[in-house]
Amino acid sequence: MFFDEGKFPGSMTMLLTNIPSMLTIESLEPLIIVVINSKAFRGLLIASDDLKLFKIYYLEKN
Repeated sequence: MFFDEGKFPGSMTMLLTNIPSMLTIESLEPLIIVVINSKAFRGLLIASDDLKLFKIYYLEKN
């Protein structure tokens, strides 16, 4: 499976439930890995109406 540049390759469910992802990624070119703290992310969702709306839009599309 290939992920386009700028796409989120992890499971959003795992991010929201604080369960580690078992996803393995092999890169064809140099990359930057971003680690997201699920508790902090959830706190941002609770605090930000704009982020909540973005999340709903994301879930509806994906």
